[in-house]
Amino acid sequence: MSAGRQSVWLRTAARRTMAASDCVQLTGVTMTAAEPPSASPHGVLFYWRPGCPFCFALRRGLRRERIPLVEFNIWADAGAAARVRSITGGDETVPTVVVGPAELVSPPVNEVVRAVRAHAPELLTPSDSARSSVSPTEVRGWFARLRSMISGVTSR
Repeated sequence: MSAGRQSVWLRTAARRTMAASDCVQLTGVTMTAAEPPSASPHGVLFYWRPGCPFCFALRRGLRRERIPLVEFNIWADAGAAARVRSITGGDETVPTVVVGPAELVSPPVNEVVRAVRAHAPELLTPSDSARSSVSPTEVRGWFARLRSMISGVTSR
């Protein structure tokens, strides 16, 4: 094994063996391994690992939808890694999302939103239902607002 490959392997092994004290913290919410791993009154359980582009994309989409997440890094939390292996049949496939009884492996954002609406509607903010019923004449998004401002300025 070359020196470069060996150092990458050692860094990866060190990350996987970091002690996390079986605990995850997210914006003041702390869950321990003693709590049931299938439900959380604080948010959707989101299992991820550092450097995963699919995890990053799903997390960004769920935050855009304002869905609260309780995140578990499977490289830092052995209990979370075991939970993911039990859901996926032995693999550490991430992102893995748990919403009540629904266990989703690498789901698209809309599938997670449907699961939240079905199994944990209390996690949705009142503005989520208002956002889905936007009138077609209302301008949405910063780019659309900018475009409407520019077209309004040029038409005068």
